[in-house]
Amino acid sequence: MSNILLRQYKFEMIPFFKNDAYNVVCSLIESNVIPIKNAKEIDQIVIEETDFPSSAFDSLYRMGIIGYVETGRDGKSTQVFLPVGTYNFHKGERIPHHAKYLVAHSSMDKDIYHYHTNFYQKINMIGHQYPFYELSVKDLKDKKIFLAYCHKNKEEADQVDNDFRQKFEIVLERDTRRLMLGASIKEFMEKIRKTPHAIVLISDEFLKSKSCMYEILELMKELDFKDRILPILLGDAKYFAPEGRDDYYKYWGEQVQNLKTLLQKHEQTNIIGEIQELRILEEIHSSICSFFQYLNKHKIIRFQDLVKADYWPILKILLEEDKHISPP
Repeated sequence: MSNILLRQYKFEMIPFFKNDAYNVVCSLIESNVIPIKNAKEIDQIVIEETDFPSSAFDSLYRMGIIGYVETGRDGKSTQVFLPVGTYNFHKGERIPHHAKYLVAHSSMDKDIYHYHTNFYQKINMIGHQYPFYELSVKDLKDKKIFLAYCHKNKEEADQVDNDFRQKFEIVLERDTRRLMLGASIKEFMEKIRKTPHAIVLISDEFLKSKSCMYEILELMKELDFKDRILPILLGDAKYFAPEGRDDYYKYWGEQVQNLKTLLQKHEQTNIIGEIQELRILEEIHSSICSFFQYLNKHKIIRFQDLVKADYWPILKILLEEDKHISPP
């Protein structure tokens, strides 16, 4: 309903409403809560790409569909929107300089969703005079997060690990840190199942690694595994195409067949370890299609985009999970 009202409002605002500038804003904000620093950068892009004469956010603020966050003397924050109406547009009001965050009215949701499916910040219900709750990465210091990756992608894993420690004081769980001398790799992998979340660096090497796919299988045994995996894409995305997925299915099928052929040449009493390995390979082969189906339905973040966004897409998910705040 609110989107219908926005369309009517756009019609009333002609020629003041600029669709091209509005669409650029929707494509760039990525969330219905926008830090003011990001808003200023987006404003500059809008001016460069559309020749919009001034701040697009100020214009949308005067229309009543962008608000700002006001913090009172008591430290509590509330959202401030102007009333919707063409008379406000001509007053020339601007977003206050002290605003730290902007908020997008729900009438913009459908247009933002066209570009970003995971844009809604769940802990804040948007509306005039509604309370605002700031997400702080300090809340994640003690959260257990596992980092799953192929050792051939150690460089990218080290970057994620170092960034989380230095920027957010979050120490990720990973095998190089927790696997002590003499400990069983299998026992360590099973501990992953008890970790609330796993950042998974998906790559061609990962999808062809027995130990990496074993980690995923351990997570897939949990009913809520889909809510616990945070997949990050390294390299291309060929597994999104049917022929790409088929290549991996054939690869693991060949691994199973090769080991079966080898086992036929030996007495079973002497190859107990190999039989256990065969079971793991067969499980990977039978489960990899389900994993691909999950990836196709999930919004996969590219590694370079994640780093550029300072890991906010992941931090946002983790923070919102920890917040159980009910709006008024």
